[in-house]
Amino acid sequence: MNKRNRRSKSVMALVPNALTILRLCLVPLLIVLMLSYSSPFDSMMWWAFAIFALAGITDKLDGDIARSYNLVSNFGKIADPIADKALVLPALFIVVWNMSGFFISPVVFISWVCVIAILIRELGISVWRMVLVRSGRVVPASAGGKLKTVAQMGFIGLRLVPWNTFLPNFVAYSIGYLTWLILLLATYLALKSGWDYIRS
Repeated sequence: MNKRNRRSKSVMALVPNALTILRLCLVPLLIVLMLSYSSPFDSMMWWAFAIFALAGITDKLDGDIARSYNLVSNFGKIADPIADKALVLPALFIVVWNMSGFFISPVVFISWVCVIAILIRELGISVWRMVLVRSGRVVPASAGGKLKTVAQMGFIGLRLVPWNTFLPNFVAYSIGYLTWLILLLATYLALKSGWDYIRS
């Protein structure tokens, strides 16, 4: 490998980790935007959706680049799941909070159960990973873990779109129930992948 190629690869090696750090930096902005909108008709929801979508794109890109250029690092294996959790968990909590308000229905109750189950799973697996890192073992994200992240992000992204601003009410409500089913799927995948991590 000539000097130019080595320099090019060394520059590319910084990109996945830089994208992971960017995703972490977007989290505070996303939280502020999500806490700023006051109704499903608020234009601030579009800004929150845009920031969340950008963060989701960085998640896809950093993994693709790392694998394509064989740049998978221990930092990436640890930092990428942490960045995902830092992005998803606060957003998940705020979305369900905005769904419920002061009205508790069976759907809202089950949604909170899902959020709590996901929170316990994510924090538990993160602590378990840190323990393994201290013993010299790094556990990368599994296929099931990546799939549950996609489901969680899909739920949050769909809930951030202000459907009522451009669709009839019955269509917007139908999409709302569809997103709830995605939350149930995300919870199942989170618990299953968590069990698979521990078992393996």
